[in-house]
Amino acid sequence: MACQLNLDVLIVGGGIMGLWLAHDLHAAGRSFAVLEQNTLGGEQTCHSHVYLHQGFIYKEVELAARLRSVTAKWQEWLKNREHLVRSHASYFGFRTGVEFEQKLALWEHPSLGLQCKLVAAPDWPGALSPSAKRSSGVRILVSTPEQSLDGHLLVKEIAGGFPDSIFRIDIVDRIEVTPTGVDVVARSDRYGELRLRSRFLVLAAGSGNLRLLTSFFPEQFAGKPSPQQIRKAHMMVIRGPKDDLPPLNGVFGSFGGLFMVSRELGDENVWLVSDYRSPVEGQSGGAASGCEPWQSAVLEYLYELAPAVMERAGGFRWGIYEAPKAEGAAAGKLPDEERILSVGQRVWTVWPTKLTLAPKASAALLRHMNFTAGPAPEPGPPMSVPYERPGVAPERWSLTPLCGWEEFRGGPPELKGVSRVC
Repeated sequence: MACQLNLDVLIVGGGIMGLWLAHDLHAAGRSFAVLEQNTLGGEQTCHSHVYLHQGFIYKEVELAARLRSVTAKWQEWLKNREHLVRSHASYFGFRTGVEFEQKLALWEHPSLGLQCKLVAAPDWPGALSPSAKRSSGVRILVSTPEQSLDGHLLVKEIAGGFPDSIFRIDIVDRIEVTPTGVDVVARSDRYGELRLRSRFLVLAAGSGNLRLLTSFFPEQFAGKPSPQQIRKAHMMVIRGPKDDLPPLNGVFGSFGGLFMVSRELGDENVWLVSDYRSPVEGQSGGAASGCEPWQSAVLEYLYELAPAVMERAGGFRWGIYEAPKAEGAAAGKLPDEERILSVGQRVWTVWPTKLTLAPKASAALLRHMNFTAGPAPEPGPPMSVPYERPGVAPERWSLTPLCGWEEFRGGPPELKGVSRVC
């Protein structure tokens, strides 16, 4: 039996982008619905570090400013939500004073004003403490106020504000744009059709955006370059006893661009380690184009960064997962910004590029929607059947198969954790 809903905005995609837009619409008193095919946050959101950048990572003022501009929004939202924060202390490590001075000149630019603090050697995190045999290659360490969040709890918190407006579907069957709105037919194999009429439609489905665009707006994209690109990155998961694997969160550009956050699990810690290499799918270049070359490079830099920890590698469990990332196309270059593609006057596709930018992209979409133009839709009848609510995804690392050091480093392919997940 078909259900009918009339709305201000329909959002397809239940990751951080779709949910943040729903959060803003809810705060504005607008009617909306979110459609999700699988689990909330189950793709890019919970595949990532869930790290709130403030601009320290970039080398250009303009790009850093984009991230810096949403800092206040995140901090306001995180008030009274401390349970979401997994790390308050984040670090930047440098091999030389020259590298540090170059970064500091950027951070102190008048339009940024990024604040960092030099960390005295006795106060360095345990992972960088010198060992009896070999000390870390880090010579200068600074702390930044950037934070890492728990992706599962983040999604659960946002979605919890409007649970009756989120629906799990199996497929979108039809999208039709009319002079007065957008008609969408979605379907659940269990509950049947869900018919929705909205003033505006936002496609925030990550990698699913391309299928939706080419299926329902073929005349706009036929014979043209793809509006979307997929970047392929990998995440190394290291799990071990707290005493041997102390927490470490930060960015270490001098060490192959290593970028890492930690998670605490009772008597154990987990490191999530990636780097700057994420080539566009279908293009060559970058060690991340294959798991084993990437694995070797990251291990080499980890030995330089944290030798005291890596001396105990045999006591840890190891794994790797691939984290594909959908972005608005940028001719093979990293967009480093929120990408919003207009498909007529009532439909937009959005890729925030970085999780941090979701509030900024949401605000831009709200500006595009002229709610003052025309009357609000008449409310539809009550839902005639219960409709399934999607669950919230766990962070991806928690599902990654792990193995011992010898198998991970070079055992038979059928035993290597890296081969099972890449």
